Amino acid sequence: MIRLLLFTFLLIAALLLATANFFVWGGVSANLLLLTWLLILFGRFEKSVGSWEILILAVIFLAICFFYFGFWLKPAFALVLVAGLISVLRRFLTGNELADFLIGNAVAIFSFYGLLAAVEWSGFSFVTVGWEALYNLVLGILIWFLFDFLFFQHDQASS
Repeated sequence: MIRLLLFTFLLIAALLLATANFFVWGGVSANLLLLTWLLILFGRFEKSVGSWEILILAVIFLAICFFYFGFWLKPAFALVLVAGLISVLRRFLTGNELADFLIGNAVAIFSFYGLLAAVEWSGFSFVTVGWEALYNLVLGILIWFLFDFLFFQHDQASS
């Protein structure tokens, strides 16, 4: 239950930062919500998170978007669908947490924007999405190691 609250807090923080256009660099904005979902799915704490918890988190996330951030509703549904796709895909990846996170990030960013382009009947620019994917990969690595340092450093020291 505490993990669920922590993950909900992380998603709300990412939602607020994304709404405020935080981490916009050179006109390219990082997809903080996608990175947060991927950290939840691929991070070390993933091993203790069951599929029911992910489902409950998805429902909570969609409810928050529906009631407080209505303009995020279509992207929120797309994010939940892509997170579901990536959680299924990760069973077939390398087994290395960081490598799987990076592969999932690359697949997820293109899947997310492809899905949004199909739903909204809009264009899909491979160049723009490619730059954002590169930015997400770099930012994802930094956040991965920051989380590793902040939350899991004590695991290595005790072993």
